[in-house]
Amino acid sequence: MIRGILFDMGGTLDGDGLHWLDRFVVLYAGSGLTVPRDRVRAAFDEAERLAASDDQIATAGLDEMIERHVGWQLANLGASADATLHERLVQGFVRSVRDVAATNARVLADLAGRGFRLGVVSNGCGNVGALCADLGYAPYLSAIIDSRRVGLYKPDPAI
Repeated sequence: MIRGILFDMGGTLDGDGLHWLDRFVVLYAGSGLTVPRDRVRAAFDEAERLAASDDQIATAGLDEMIERHVGWQLANLGASADATLHERLVQGFVRSVRDVAATNARVLADLAGRGFRLGVVSNGCGNVGALCADLGYAPYLSAIIDSRRVGLYKPDPAI
């Protein structure tokens, strides 16, 4: 009998199965800035590297986290002075996450109401708990495990 279900955050609970990189590629294409995927990938990877050790992100909710992430991406792409582009990318990403989160919060509520113990295990930036609270998931979760907080990373079975 299944009594518990663990979820991932990035691309799962916050993206309906879509990886963040793929979502940013679409946002860049729709923004009018022509950037080859490999350049978006390099900028995205650099932002991920910075996010992994950034103290502000470790406690940030969704909006602040994406503001910083997009800022790092644009700096890497040489477009950090374009405030309009920055805002368009941030709002586009945040809106898509919040749309998916509204649905996923209802799914988590339903599962919790049916007696399942739920948790999130994520290779996070220290803020998975803050994100779960921000997105309305926290009331339904028995455990929130953020790799940065526990010092273990998937796929290490110890996590």
